[in-house]
Amino acid sequence: MTFSFLRIIMRIGYIIICFIISLQLKAQQNPVVTPMHTTGEDTSFNTNKVLDEVVITATRTENRVSNIPLPIHVINTGSIQQSGAQRLIDVLQMQTGLMIASNPLGTALKGYPNPFGDGIQMQGLDPAYTLILIDGEPVTGRNAGIINLDRIAVGNIKQIEILKGPATSLYGSDALAGVINIISADPRKNDFNFQTHYSTNNTLGLSGTANLKAKKAAYQLFAKRYSSDGYDFDKDLYGQTVDPFTNYSVNGQMIYDFNERSNLLTSLRYNSSNQKMLI
Repeated sequence: MTFSFLRIIMRIGYIIICFIISLQLKAQQNPVVTPMHTTGEDTSFNTNKVLDEVVITATRTENRVSNIPLPIHVINTGSIQQSGAQRLIDVLQMQTGLMIASNPLGTALKGYPNPFGDGIQMQGLDPAYTLILIDGEPVTGRNAGIINLDRIAVGNIKQIEILKGPATSLYGSDALAGVINIISADPRKNDFNFQTHYSTNNTLGLSGTANLKAKKAAYQLFAKRYSSDGYDFDKDLYGQTVDPFTNYSVNGQMIYDFNERSNLLTSLRYNSSNQKMLI
């Protein structure tokens, strides 16, 4: 009797142990997810992450906007296309904290247009203290301290980085007010793009971009023609508000990749502006 009773106890224990193991295996196969909130809010898990934009102007190296302790604003390709702007000056005048210097102080009261084109003011300082860069290289051709931004087209711009505040430690005395860095689009695939733009006052814009990608080299050619008959807001002032003009821009770029970390960038830019003063 004693031996039979022990056998029964062992069988019952074996059955209990097998039952416990089966419950543990089932729990591992079908885990129960407990909601984080019980207040009626959406408890679904969102796996999508929005990453900060990468900028290079503030430190001259690639960094995310959230990691830079400086006031920097990024205008991406989507924002430029949605604005419908054809020139860099048209994009910048939509941004807060920037002022367009259209006339020198001595001639603005007489109604004469600025012969040096439109510049940009930042932090209340003269346009001579705002540095304009294209792909990290300073834009030359200042007249009376003004870089004529009317001649720079936006057809092949990837993004615009605006760094407000003194950046003299990185870029010199020309960056006392801030820095505007125009970053061109990379020719990383074979394609061709052609755009047309037409608006009032017979304003016509024609632009084309051709990209060619080889094994280690990439080439890009961008050309744009932009013209307008001008307009006049005030007939009592001498001259038109904007005189008729025709602008041409041609940009060529070549990138050669030595390896994943090293490449050679060569670019060539040509800009021409012809404006007629109507009396």
